[in-house]
Amino acid sequence: RSSEELAGLFAVLTVTFRSIAFTASIHRGQVRVRFIGALEGLPQHVCDAIKLLEKETEHYSRAVMLVAVG
Repeated sequence: RSSEELAGLFAVLTVTFRSIAFTASIHRGQVRVRFIGALEGLPQHVCDAIKLLEKETEHYSRAVMLVAVG
C-alpha cells in the first residue's frame, strides 16, 4: 500500500481505538480489550491509542475482546 493509504488507515485506527476507550457500552459491559501480535512497526500514535484502550479496560473481566495486529 502507498504511504498515503497507510497514513489514512493508521489515522482511522487511532481514532477508532481512542473512541472505543470511552464508549459507554464497553464500560457498561465490562469488556476488557487486549491486543495480540506485533506492535513493532506501527506508528507511535497507533501504539499510544492501543495502550490507552488497554489501560482504560484492564480492570474488567466480564468479557475479553482480542484484537490481532501486526
